Amino acid sequence: MKRYFAFGCSYSDYEWPMLPDLIGVNFDKYYNFASAGACHQFMLMQLIQAHELYQLNPATDYVTIGTTGFGRFAFAQECPTFNETFEWKKHGDIFPEFDQHPPKARLWAREFDSYRYSVYRSLSALKTIKLLLTSMGIKHKIYKAVHNKHQDPEFLQRVTLDEQTTEMVTEFYSLCDTKESVDDYLMDYMRNRGEYYHPWLDGHPTINVSRRFLETYFPEYNTDLVQRVCQENEYAINTTPTRKEYVDNYRENFLRVYRTDYDILNRVKGHPRYVKQT
Repeated sequence: MKRYFAFGCSYSDYEWPMLPDLIGVNFDKYYNFASAGACHQFMLMQLIQAHELYQLNPATDYVTIGTTGFGRFAFAQECPTFNETFEWKKHGDIFPEFDQHPPKARLWAREFDSYRYSVYRSLSALKTIKLLLTSMGIKHKIYKAVHNKHQDPEFLQRVTLDEQTTEMVTEFYSLCDTKESVDDYLMDYMRNRGEYYHPWLDGHPTINVSRRFLETYFPEYNTDLVQRVCQENEYAINTTPTRKEYVDNYRENFLRVYRTDYDILNRVKGHPRYVKQT
Protein backbone atom coordinates (compact mmCIF):
# COMPACT_ATOMS: atom_id res chain seq x y z
CA MET A 1 0.00 0.00 0.00
CA LYS A 2 1.53 3.29 -1.13
CA ARG A 3 1.15 6.29 1.19
CA TYR A 4 1.75 10.00 0.61
CA PHE A 5 2.33 12.66 3.27
CA ALA A 6 2.19 16.37 2.43
CA PHE A 7 3.48 19.27 4.55
CA GLY A 8 3.31 22.98 3.84
CA CYS A 9 1.17 26.09 4.17
CA SER A 10 -2.05 27.12 2.38
CA TYR A 11 -0.27 26.50 -0.93
CA SER A 12 -0.56 22.83 0.08
CA ASP A 13 -4.01 22.84 1.70
CA TYR A 14 -6.70 25.32 0.70
CA GLU A 15 -10.33 25.66 -0.33
CA TRP A 16 -9.71 24.21 -3.79
CA PRO A 17 -7.18 21.52 -4.79
CA MET A 18 -3.51 22.46 -4.42
CA LEU A 19 -0.43 20.68 -5.76
CA PRO A 20 -0.35 17.96 -3.05
CA ASP A 21 -3.97 17.11 -3.83
CA LEU A 22 -3.02 16.39 -7.44
CA ILE A 23 -0.15 14.20 -6.29
CA GLY A 24 -2.21 12.55 -3.58
CA VAL A 25 -4.96 11.14 -5.78
CA ASN A 26 -2.39 8.70 -7.16
CA PHE A 27 -1.80 7.02 -3.79
CA ASP A 28 -3.69 4.42 -1.77
CA LYS A 29 -3.46 6.63 1.33
CA TYR A 30 -3.01 10.41 1.28
CA TYR A 31 -2.37 12.36 4.50
CA ASN A 32 -2.21 16.16 4.33
CA PHE A 33 -0.57 17.83 7.35
CA ALA A 34 -0.32 21.26 5.71
CA SER A 35 -2.00 24.27 7.29
CA ALA A 36 -2.73 27.83 6.23
CA GLY A 37 -0.23 30.30 7.69
CA ALA A 38 2.20 27.54 8.71
CA CYS A 39 5.88 28.27 9.30
CA HIS A 40 8.74 25.84 8.68
CA GLN A 41 9.01 24.99 12.38
CA PHE A 42 5.34 24.03 12.34
CA MET A 43 6.02 21.73 9.37
CA LEU A 44 8.81 20.06 11.35
CA MET A 45 6.50 19.48 14.31
CA GLN A 46 3.83 18.06 12.02
CA LEU A 47 6.38 15.70 10.45
CA ILE A 48 7.14 14.33 13.91
CA GLN A 49 3.41 14.09 14.57
CA ALA A 50 2.91 12.18 11.33
CA HIS A 51 5.56 9.66 12.38
CA GLU A 52 3.91 9.29 15.80
CA LEU A 53 0.58 8.50 14.15
CA TYR A 54 1.57 6.46 11.11
CA GLN A 55 5.20 5.28 11.53
CA LEU A 56 6.79 6.49 8.28
CA ASN A 57 8.03 3.55 6.24
CA PRO A 58 10.69 3.77 3.48
CA ALA A 59 9.11 0.81 1.68
CA THR A 60 5.75 2.48 1.16
CA ASP A 61 5.90 6.23 1.80
CA TYR A 62 6.53 9.43 -0.13
CA VAL A 63 6.76 12.91 1.45
CA THR A 64 6.67 16.42 0.02
CA ILE A 65 7.54 19.66 1.80
CA GLY A 66 6.28 22.91 0.28
CA THR A 67 8.45 25.74 1.60
CA THR A 68 6.82 28.98 2.70
CA GLY A 69 7.59 32.52 3.86
CA PHE A 70 10.58 33.15 6.12
CA GLY A 71 8.71 35.66 8.28
CA ARG A 72 6.24 33.18 9.79
CA PHE A 73 5.93 32.08 13.38
CA ALA A 74 3.37 29.77 15.01
CA PHE A 75 2.55 30.08 18.69
CA ALA A 76 0.13 28.40 21.08
CA GLN A 77 -2.74 30.22 22.76
CA GLU A 78 -5.33 29.10 25.28
CA CYS A 79 -8.41 27.65 23.61
CA PRO A 80 -11.67 27.10 25.51
CA THR A 81 -13.39 25.26 22.65
CA PHE A 82 -13.37 21.58 21.64
CA ASN A 83 -12.14 20.65 25.14
CA GLU A 84 -8.63 21.62 24.10
CA THR A 85 -6.22 23.50 26.35
CA PHE A 86 -4.27 25.27 23.59
CA GLU A 87 -4.58 25.91 19.89
CA TRP A 88 -2.05 26.87 17.24
CA LYS A 89 -2.10 30.45 16.02
CA LYS A 90 -0.70 30.73 12.50
CA HIS A 91 -0.98 34.18 10.96
CA GLY A 92 1.24 33.78 7.90
CA ASP A 93 4.06 36.27 7.45
CA ILE A 94 4.04 38.16 10.75
CA PHE A 95 7.45 39.73 10.09
CA PRO A 96 7.77 42.50 9.22
CA GLU A 97 4.95 43.99 11.29
CA PHE A 98 1.68 44.77 9.53
CA ASP A 99 -1.31 46.70 10.84
CA GLN A 100 -3.66 43.88 9.86
CA HIS A 101 -2.02 41.37 12.19
CA PRO A 102 -3.39 40.65 15.69
CA PRO A 103 -1.66 42.30 18.68
CA LYS A 104 0.48 39.31 19.77
CA ALA A 105 1.80 38.76 16.25
CA ARG A 106 2.63 42.47 15.94
CA LEU A 107 4.37 42.42 19.31
CA TRP A 108 6.54 39.49 18.23
CA ALA A 109 7.48 41.17 14.96
CA ARG A 110 8.21 44.52 16.59
CA GLU A 111 10.08 43.45 19.74
CA PHE A 112 11.64 40.06 19.11
CA ASP A 113 11.93 39.18 15.43
CA SER A 114 14.34 40.16 12.67
CA TYR A 115 14.90 39.17 9.07
CA ARG A 116 18.08 37.31 10.01
CA TYR A 117 16.34 35.31 12.73
CA SER A 118 13.34 34.55 10.49
CA VAL A 119 15.72 33.09 7.90
CA TYR A 120 17.67 31.23 10.61
CA ARG A 121 14.64 29.46 12.06
CA SER A 122 13.42 28.52 8.57
CA LEU A 123 16.82 27.12 7.63
CA SER A 124 17.25 25.18 10.88
CA ALA A 125 13.78 23.65 10.55
CA LEU A 126 14.25 22.67 6.90
CA LYS A 127 17.69 21.18 7.59
CA THR A 128 16.19 19.10 10.39
CA ILE A 129 13.32 17.94 8.16
CA LYS A 130 15.82 16.93 5.46
CA LEU A 131 18.02 15.14 8.00
CA LEU A 132 15.12 13.19 9.49
CA LEU A 133 13.70 12.07 6.16
CA THR A 134 17.12 11.12 4.78
CA SER A 135 18.13 9.22 7.92
CA MET A 136 14.86 7.25 7.82
CA GLY A 137 15.30 6.50 4.14
CA ILE A 138 11.99 8.14 3.21
CA LYS A 139 11.61 9.15 -0.44
CA HIS A 140 10.86 12.86 -0.48
CA LYS A 141 10.96 16.10 -2.44
CA ILE A 142 11.28 19.62 -1.05
CA TYR A 143 9.78 22.09 -3.48
CA LYS A 144 9.61 25.87 -3.43
CA ALA A 145 6.03 26.99 -2.87
CA VAL A 146 6.17 30.61 -1.63
CA HIS A 147 9.02 32.56 -3.25
CA ASN A 148 9.78 35.06 -0.42
CA LYS A 149 10.26 37.99 -2.80
CA HIS A 150 7.61 39.83 -0.79
CA GLN A 151 9.94 39.52 2.23
CA ASP A 152 13.40 40.20 0.82
CA PRO A 153 14.63 43.54 2.22
CA GLU A 154 16.74 44.21 -0.85
CA PHE A 155 13.83 43.47 -3.16
CA LEU A 156 11.74 45.90 -1.13
CA GLN A 157 14.62 48.42 -1.17
CA ARG A 158 14.71 48.49 2.63
CA VAL A 159 18.16 47.38 3.77
CA THR A 160 21.14 45.53 2.37
CA LEU A 161 21.36 41.95 3.60
CA ASP A 162 24.40 41.11 5.69
CA GLU A 163 26.71 38.33 4.53
CA GLN A 164 25.54 35.78 7.11
CA THR A 165 21.86 36.19 6.22
CA THR A 166 22.65 35.98 2.51
CA GLU A 167 24.53 32.72 3.10
CA MET A 168 21.61 31.29 5.07
CA VAL A 169 19.14 32.19 2.32
CA THR A 170 21.41 30.51 -0.24
CA GLU A 171 21.74 27.39 1.91
CA PHE A 172 17.98 27.25 2.47
CA TYR A 173 17.28 27.18 -1.25
CA SER A 174 20.08 24.67 -1.84
CA LEU A 175 17.98 22.19 0.14
CA CYS A 176 15.09 22.54 -2.32
CA ASP A 177 14.66 20.18 -5.24
CA THR A 178 13.00 22.65 -7.61
CA LYS A 179 14.57 25.61 -9.36
CA GLU A 180 11.31 27.55 -9.51
CA SER A 181 8.52 28.09 -7.01
CA VAL A 182 4.77 27.65 -7.28
CA ASP A 183 4.64 31.43 -6.83
CA ASP A 184 6.75 31.87 -9.96
CA TYR A 185 4.19 29.87 -11.93
CA LEU A 186 1.39 31.86 -10.31
CA MET A 187 3.00 35.17 -11.32
CA ASP A 188 3.33 33.93 -14.90
CA TYR A 189 -0.30 32.82 -14.82
CA MET A 190 -1.54 36.17 -13.51
CA ARG A 191 0.67 38.72 -15.23
CA ASN A 192 1.98 37.23 -18.45
CA ARG A 193 -0.91 35.02 -19.47
CA GLY A 194 -3.69 37.18 -18.04
CA GLU A 195 -5.72 34.09 -17.15
CA TYR A 196 -6.46 34.72 -13.51
CA TYR A 197 -9.73 36.64 -13.48
CA HIS A 198 -12.47 34.91 -11.52
CA PRO A 199 -15.21 36.45 -9.33
CA TRP A 200 -14.34 34.58 -6.12
CA LEU A 201 -10.86 33.08 -6.44
CA ASP A 202 -8.18 34.89 -4.44
CA GLY A 203 -4.38 35.08 -4.81
CA HIS A 204 -3.70 31.40 -4.14
CA PRO A 205 -2.58 29.08 -6.94
CA THR A 206 -5.34 27.93 -9.24
CA ILE A 207 -5.68 24.34 -10.34
CA ASN A 208 -4.08 25.29 -13.67
CA VAL A 209 -1.04 26.70 -11.85
CA SER A 210 -0.66 23.57 -9.72
CA ARG A 211 -1.07 21.32 -12.76
CA ARG A 212 1.62 23.18 -14.72
CA PHE A 213 4.01 22.94 -11.78
CA LEU A 214 3.19 19.23 -11.48
CA GLU A 215 3.94 18.67 -15.16
CA THR A 216 7.40 20.22 -14.74
CA TYR A 217 8.55 18.91 -11.36
CA PHE A 218 6.36 15.86 -10.63
CA PRO A 219 5.71 14.44 -14.13
CA GLU A 220 5.45 10.89 -12.81
CA TYR A 221 2.19 11.89 -11.09
CA ASN A 222 0.64 13.65 -14.08
CA THR A 223 -1.80 10.80 -14.68
CA ASP A 224 -5.17 10.48 -16.39
CA LEU A 225 -6.77 10.58 -12.95
CA VAL A 226 -5.13 13.94 -12.24
CA GLN A 227 -6.39 15.32 -15.54
CA ARG A 228 -9.90 14.18 -14.70
CA VAL A 229 -9.77 15.70 -11.20
CA CYS A 230 -8.55 18.98 -12.68
CA GLN A 231 -11.29 19.07 -15.29
CA GLU A 232 -14.00 18.26 -12.74
CA ASN A 233 -12.86 20.95 -10.31
CA GLU A 234 -12.30 23.59 -12.98
CA TYR A 235 -15.83 22.98 -14.22
CA ALA A 236 -17.17 23.20 -10.65
CA ILE A 237 -15.31 26.45 -9.94
CA ASN A 238 -16.46 28.06 -13.18
CA THR A 239 -20.10 27.07 -12.72
CA THR A 240 -20.57 27.57 -8.97
CA PRO A 241 -21.81 31.07 -8.06
CA THR A 242 -20.09 31.42 -4.70
CA ARG A 243 -16.98 30.19 -2.96
CA LYS A 244 -19.00 28.79 -0.05
CA GLU A 245 -21.14 26.68 -2.37
CA TYR A 246 -18.01 25.25 -4.01
CA VAL A 247 -16.41 24.43 -0.66
CA ASP A 248 -19.59 22.89 0.74
CA ASN A 249 -20.48 20.83 -2.33
CA TYR A 250 -17.24 20.00 -4.14
CA ARG A 251 -14.35 20.52 -1.76
CA GLU A 252 -15.88 18.44 1.02
CA ASN A 253 -16.60 15.64 -1.43
CA PHE A 254 -12.99 15.73 -2.68
CA LEU A 255 -11.69 15.44 0.90
CA ARG A 256 -13.95 12.49 1.67
CA VAL A 257 -12.93 10.64 -1.49
CA TYR A 258 -9.19 11.26 -1.64
CA ARG A 259 -7.82 12.29 1.76
CA THR A 260 -7.20 9.78 4.52
CA ASP A 261 -8.23 10.71 8.09
CA TYR A 262 -8.75 14.32 7.02
CA ASP A 263 -11.16 15.03 9.87
CA ILE A 264 -8.67 13.69 12.43
CA LEU A 265 -5.77 15.59 10.92
CA ASN A 266 -7.70 18.87 10.97
CA ARG A 267 -7.84 18.55 14.75
CA VAL A 268 -4.21 17.48 14.99
CA LYS A 269 -3.07 20.48 12.93
CA GLY A 270 -5.03 22.85 15.15
CA HIS A 271 -3.64 21.98 18.57
CA PRO A 272 -0.10 21.56 19.99
CA ARG A 273 0.03 17.98 21.18
CA TYR A 274 1.41 14.68 19.94
CA VAL A 275 -1.19 12.00 19.32
CA LYS A 276 -0.32 8.36 19.00
CA GLN A 277 -2.41 5.83 17.14
CA THR A 278 -4.19 3.43 19.47
